Amino acid sequence: MSASIWLQKAGKQAKGLLWGRRVQKAKMIVLGRTLSDGLLAKLAIYALLSIVAYLYLQPLLYMVSTMLKDMSDLLDPTVKWIPRAVTWENLSKAFKGLQYPVALRNTALIALSCSLAQVLVCAMTGYALARLAVPFKGLITAKYLSEYKQK
Repeated sequence: MSASIWLQKAGKQAKGLLWGRRVQKAKMIVLGRTLSDGLLAKLAIYALLSIVAYLYLQPLLYMVSTMLKDMSDLLDPTVKWIPRAVTWENLSKAFKGLQYPVALRNTALIALSCSLAQVLVCAMTGYALARLAVPFKGLITAKYLSEYKQK
């Protein structure tokens, strides 16, 4: 076998190896080394997240759109998302009719009192478990600590 034939065969093999490496690199970019690395997986994840975001936000956006419609737009079935004339009158009527400041005060009072009671009871329970001789104290403490560990 002459040197020129051997060099031609080696050149063809080198070209094949380079082409194979390019294909392998392209596969690595598209599919990725792991399941979540590749462009295809990221595209699928973003598509799924976009669909879920739309499903969650669509009712909220529809309520905001409906809030800004006047009576003629509400009764017109052709107006679905964007009202012809934006009106803030519905918001002021709802604010007055639902007595929003009173409801906000009542909600804050209930939430704060429940949170304060929770903190006080948990503090007393923690103190009792730390200072007193309680049966199965180690098991109770381990149970509560295992429930609140970070994942």
